[in-house]
Amino acid sequence: MAWSTQLVAQQQKQPSSPLSPHRSAKWSPDGSALFTASDDGHLRIYHASSVSTWLTCDREHEPPSTLSPTSSYNAAESVYDACWYPSSTSDSGGHCVLVSARDHPIGLVDAWTGALRCTYPARNDVDEVVAPNALAFSLDGSRFYAGFDGCVRVFDTAAPGACVALHPTTPSRASREGQKGIISAIAVCPDPGAGVYATGSFGGTVGLYTEENSTMLHLADAHRTGVTQLAFSPDGKYLVSGGRRDNELIAWDIRFTGKTLARVPRLCTGNQRMAFGFDAAGNYLVTGQQNGTVLVYDVTSNGFPASGRSPALATAFEAHGCTCTLNK
Repeated sequence: MAWSTQLVAQQQKQPSSPLSPHRSAKWSPDGSALFTASDDGHLRIYHASSVSTWLTCDREHEPPSTLSPTSSYNAAESVYDACWYPSSTSDSGGHCVLVSARDHPIGLVDAWTGALRCTYPARNDVDEVVAPNALAFSLDGSRFYAGFDGCVRVFDTAAPGACVALHPTTPSRASREGQKGIISAIAVCPDPGAGVYATGSFGGTVGLYTEENSTMLHLADAHRTGVTQLAFSPDGKYLVSGGRRDNELIAWDIRFTGKTLARVPRLCTGNQRMAFGFDAAGNYLVTGQQNGTVLVYDVTSNGFPASGRSPALATAFEAHGCTCTLNK
């Protein structure tokens, strides 16, 4: 059996607890490390030394290498979201991960040691600590956005503590205007000249806002159910959204707000977040499916995006073999 497409990150088994399924995994910006968030509330971070071992093995005849985490962070509760600091590299002081866990302040975690560097608490109207469902750094990492019920809070990365700005996405809970519901996904446009970010809500809408003061530029009814992820193309021109229990990804052109470019099929009949993303050159859109397979779409095919047709499927492969492993 060939193992050429498979990389397995497996937790170290503890005597008192079974292996816990992974919920998500993300590579660092420079590709030197990746983290996994698991059902047991732990964030585990793996570094290049282990990955290099996998890259140099005889993958045609040997099973996948088992990676051991360099560090781990116990969030104590379910991890809602996590993201790398934008300029994080393994040899920099900014090698850290931002983490949101239920009923806990947002934490900035050192990727080498797993130590908590600082926290950014958020509280509701009755002074209870609440955690955001979505996190995203600005391009330069000087601030980050956090999605809550009916609002986006902006935090100064260099100033731990409460948010520096709170921007409601709807005038009031009773209002039918604006972006209703919990802000469940945030993505910042990678084009510095655009100065915009996108938000998705459990109400199924996708909003586009200015970074300067979070003025809403456009609001679209995107999905029948809650939005679970947003991703910009590397050039910042296109936005893709995905929702729970939705078998299609929707591609948008942010230069012509509200214009749906295409609907990209995938299998997603559950509530879990099925991840997707672009390659660095913006030529391929890669998405996971509920049946454990990965689909790779060629976004340069079928005249996409001008034709309005879905991009062609370039390849597909089976990635997941069991619930105790993560293939990324």
